[in-house]
Amino acid sequence: INFYMNLLVERNKKERYPALYAFSTFFYPKLISGGYKAVKRWTRGLGFSLPFLITFYLLCLISAEQ
Repeated sequence: INFYMNLLVERNKKERYPALYAFSTFFYPKLISGGYKAVKRWTRGLGFSLPFLITFYLLCLISAEQ
């Protein structure tokens, strides 16, 4: 999964598709086990805040389960 997501990120850069950022599959387990402080640095320099991203990520998980 990580390899495929990285391929998509690279394709978007080369072919001028909208910007895409894909976290590792370890993001969610790390967030659950260590909380905000454990993943805070993962978004450094991306241009959006981690609390916004966590909210979006959790909403996606809820939507996927329904």
